[in-house]
Amino acid sequence: MTEQSVDQGRAGNGVREDEISILDLLVILARQKKTIVRTVMWFGIVGMLIAIFSSSEYTSNSTVIREVEEAGATSCHRQEGAKL
Repeated sequence: MTEQSVDQGRAGNGVREDEISILDLLVILARQKKTIVRTVMWFGIVGMLIAIFSSSEYTSNSTVIREVEEAGATSCHRQEGAKL
């Protein structure tokens, strides 16, 4: 088939030249199924190995601030550490 006949065939189906049909995408995915499955399996195995053999180390820090209710704007400044 020549490019002209392909263009005429697509134009007859109502598909513009710069559009990609879903059927074309599904055909490409079906052809590359082995590559997709191998890639997903490879990264899954690598991720599981990292999760199994990495050490579990958790750290946490916290600061407790006691809130004292005072009238006026001075309470906001005191919470921020400002002196009036």
